[in-house]
Amino acid sequence: MWTIKNHKITTIVILGICIHILLLITVFDTYFKSPLEHGMIPVKSTLYPVSKRVVLFVADGLRAQAILDENEGNAPFLTSIRKTRGSWGVSHTRVPTESRPGHVAMLAGIFEDPSAIFKGWKHNPVDFDSVINQSRNAWCFGSPDIVPIFNKDERKHIRIYTYDAEMQDFGNKETIILDRWVFEKTKLVLSEFNGSEKFAATGNVFFLHLLGLDTAGHAFKPYSKEYFDNIKFVDGNIEIMEKLFNEVFPDRLTSFVFTSDHGMTDWGSHGSGLDHETFTPIVAWGAGIKNDSTRKDIEQIDVAPLISSLIGLNYPTNNLGKLPIQFINDSERNKFHAYLNNILQVFKIFNEKQQKIERGTFYYKPYKYLSADVFDKNFTELWYSNRSFELVFEDCKSLFSEILKAIDYCHNYFMSYILFSVSLGLFFWILYLSSFLSVSLPVHQEKYVGNFKFFLSFIIF
Repeated sequence: MWTIKNHKITTIVILGICIHILLLITVFDTYFKSPLEHGMIPVKSTLYPVSKRVVLFVADGLRAQAILDENEGNAPFLTSIRKTRGSWGVSHTRVPTESRPGHVAMLAGIFEDPSAIFKGWKHNPVDFDSVINQSRNAWCFGSPDIVPIFNKDERKHIRIYTYDAEMQDFGNKETIILDRWVFEKTKLVLSEFNGSEKFAATGNVFFLHLLGLDTAGHAFKPYSKEYFDNIKFVDGNIEIMEKLFNEVFPDRLTSFVFTSDHGMTDWGSHGSGLDHETFTPIVAWGAGIKNDSTRKDIEQIDVAPLISSLIGLNYPTNNLGKLPIQFINDSERNKFHAYLNNILQVFKIFNEKQQKIERGTFYYKPYKYLSADVFDKNFTELWYSNRSFELVFEDCKSLFSEILKAIDYCHNYFMSYILFSVSLGLFFWILYLSSFLSVSLPVHQEKYVGNFKFFLSFIIF
């Protein structure tokens, strides 16, 4: 019989539970830590915007392959834009390829807060800044699951229009009813403008979230007739929207951006990292957009600084996206200064993270390739450089990349220490259990101790 007393068994069990709870908390603290920083002063993108308003169309669940190359006939209007009077490319998303993370990436320039996964990617676990917040005025139309997350604080300059959640029926063959509602509601709102000063102001954003394609893809698969019919419906109504906006705003200072939050697999799902899920289209045209038919790929988070610079907004404070100047039709000097402001905004994130670590630890090992002094020196040299735009811009890209590495260094600063501590703690816990069981076994069972220790050693190493 075992000779371990009951109270010793109880002590071991309680201690084991506490240790494993502590390990679980450590895992969540290490891998589900918010990447966002607060309290930073926003940086204005440019003093010379090339546009007054941006209309953003987001076709939820549209993969790039569905309208590009051999499938370009599915979207004749967008195809004509790509070939004759706009810029286009593929916007590369990140896992998880879900609706909320994709929209947050496009409008806030950040990779989603990991803690949002526990709320189904539908609610705000923390506040984040976005081009919607920074806009002069914003009108947002679409799904009740997506649009409201960009106005958690119910700011008066942001107007939200959503249909009833019951309309999101994934078994309904008429998936275009969701997109039809968005287009009709937009027409109704535009008809009420009547030359109002707030509608004509510089810095306005119109955000149209089109959920029909995602619904069609889930219900009928992305190679179905329903999916392609929905693409054609969206394509035709975007052409109507462009004409309507140009009629309401005859100044011709409206920029249009069409993209998607994520793609979809052949079997009608999304969430992982397959090309069909992470490759989404981006087509831009109108005021301030370069007429260039060559493909120009970007990261999904680059959409936020693009919108900001077109209409002169502050960059979202936690934006990590790089301004895609290859999409912008402006002087090299203005594009260069807007990119430098983008660099300054991103450096503020690193500076805030570094100061937070310094305040919260006894010893901080600084990132050796970048500091405030080094940044100030390099930034000043770039700003006043007399070299050609191409050469200076290469240095700008290098500095931007170094800042992103420094941010990643700060964000993961404690991870190695935590992993070492966890590993060491588990090692001693297993040794303690081994010695405890060894001294507690009766004599005739000591022959099992060697096998037990061998098994523990195998697990550890």
